[in-house]
Amino acid sequence: MESTSGSTTNLNNHLKACLKRPRGNTSNPKQSELTFVKVGQETTDLSTWVFDKDAVRKALVRMIIMDELPFKIVEGEGFKYFLSIACPRFSLPSRWTIRRDCLDLFNSMKSVIKNCFEKNISRVCLTTDTWTSLQRISFSNKLYLYLFQNNSSSHSSWS
Repeated sequence: MESTSGSTTNLNNHLKACLKRPRGNTSNPKQSELTFVKVGQETTDLSTWVFDKDAVRKALVRMIIMDELPFKIVEGEGFKYFLSIACPRFSLPSRWTIRRDCLDLFNSMKSVIKNCFEKNISRVCLTTDTWTSLQRISFSNKLYLYLFQNNSSSHSSWS
């Protein structure tokens, strides 16, 4: 029987199989991947990461709201290309879906604020940021809410 030490057949077979399943394109969506997580200023740690399409979608909605981007950014060729490189497993929703997700987030934050008002609140301070579009439509896009209860304050920010 011939020894296989020093042979590259197993390595070549492995590389051929890996070409069919490049990193980030696994058949199991719950498959963990290794990633480096920044722990301190200059230290990193090895951790596992699992793709979560809902978390990516929520992060996209948050980015659109926080950076005051139009919903149609998801239809731009540059954004589509960037996302295909950065997160190839994520299927990009339409601008109408993003709009609905933003409204859902608004309604959930609205209910949180409403629940805060139902508590024993002695003072409320609201601060808003307004701007006018090129079509001379006025918008209010940020709300900072300060609730004061019995000499203690709680801060809520919605943007």
